[in-house]
This record gives sequence, structure tokens and C-alpha cells, in this order.
Amino acid sequence: MVAALAPLVGVLLFGVSLLVIYLRGYLVPGTPMLTKRYLPDSVLGLFDKRGDDPAHTSFDDVGTIESFLRSNGALTVTADSDDLELTDSFRRAHRQQTVEYGENDTLLAAAGTFLFDGTGVGDSPRLVTLDYQPNAVVLRYDGRSLAQWESRAAMVGDVAAAEVLAGRTDDWAAIAPETRLQVLGALRLWYEQCPACGGSISLGTDVVESCCRSISVLAATCDDCGSRVFETGYDDSLTPT
Repeated sequence: MVAALAPLVGVLLFGVSLLVIYLRGYLVPGTPMLTKRYLPDSVLGLFDKRGDDPAHTSFDDVGTIESFLRSNGALTVTADSDDLELTDSFRRAHRQQTVEYGENDTLLAAAGTFLFDGTGVGDSPRLVTLDYQPNAVVLRYDGRSLAQWESRAAMVGDVAAAEVLAGRTDDWAAIAPETRLQVLGALRLWYEQCPACGGSISLGTDVVESCCRSISVLAATCDDCGSRVFETGYDDSLTPT
């Protein structure tokens, strides 16, 4: 079951990038609303449950993910607009959890419990490791890739959010691990503080150089420690002119 999660990572990152456009309504602050018309049925299908495990709850579409986060006190509508923001209670609880993940052993144990509960990962904590790569942190179980984040800060943010949500609703345990990663990845876009150092986060566009091309990305980066908290492919052709 655990090994089957690895091939989904790329699909999840692509799905989350589209979810960002829908939930926030814009690619960068100040641009006009981009509506759900940019998400065809083939894309929305990425958010359906993988597999036929009746023990796991799935989200039918991106709107359901938003509803889940709002109904469990993670997101709320801002007072002066139709945008969303973290609730004060979630922000406080989340920050408290991130402080507790200073050591890798503590972080890995929490990841096994709150990200991959039900897969057996938490039963063998010594097999769970972190692989630090250029511009990425990879979580592995017995050498096999489970998930990848832009930075340790991004991973800390997801694990902390998972623990907070698990404490608020029994529904969290019924969600498939790959869907949990989708929800947590989307939630990261609303962070105002870096999960690693508590610094302010700025949202903007950037260009990432690979071996053979330049890639435009939408990125959330800590102003203090430079941790990349969120990054996703950015198609500037969708930006209204």
C-alpha cells in the first residue's frame, strides 16, 4: 500500500497547482478572478479517490476540499472580501505544533501517525527517513519514496496541519493518505508565517532553472530564512492582460 503512493506524487503536485488557481481565484495578488471554467472534468478527476478502498473517504471536487477546511475550522472567509484566510484558532494551534518539530525524529514520528495513518508506516519508525536533495525534501519508507516537499519547512507545515486536523475531526482518519497530501498542500498557500522560523511569507512568481529549460513558478517563500513553502508550475498565458 505504501509503495503505491510514490507514483502519485507528481499527479498530486499538478492537481494542487490547479487547486490553487481555483481556491484563491488568482495566480498572483492583484490579478482578476480566474474561475472554475479553467478546470475541465479531466482535471477535476484528479481529486477523486484513487482505488476502491471503502474505508477511505474521498473528495469529489475542489470545492469539497474547501468545504472540509472551512467546516473544520482551518479556513474562513475574510471580513472584507470573498477571499479565504486561516482562522485565528487554527493559526495558533498550527504554530504551536510546528515548534514541536525541531528534531527529525519527532517530525518523522508525527508524519507516520498523521499523514500515513493506516498504511503501516508509523509501525516501523526506524524505516522512515528524510532525503535532503537540491530544492527538495523526500520522505522515504524503507528506501521507497512516499512524498516530496519543496523544503523541510513545507513538510513541517503539512505535518503540523495534519496533527491539528486529526485532533479536530475523526473524518481525518477516514481520508486516504494521498488525499491528505492534496488538502495540506492547498492549505499551505494561506500560510502567513514560515513553519520553520516564523518569518513572514511572500507570494510571487519566480523562474526556476533546470538542466535544459527555465520554468515559471508560483512561489511562497519565507522572507527571513528563504525556505520555499510552496511552489507550483505557473502558466503565464492564463494571466489576463
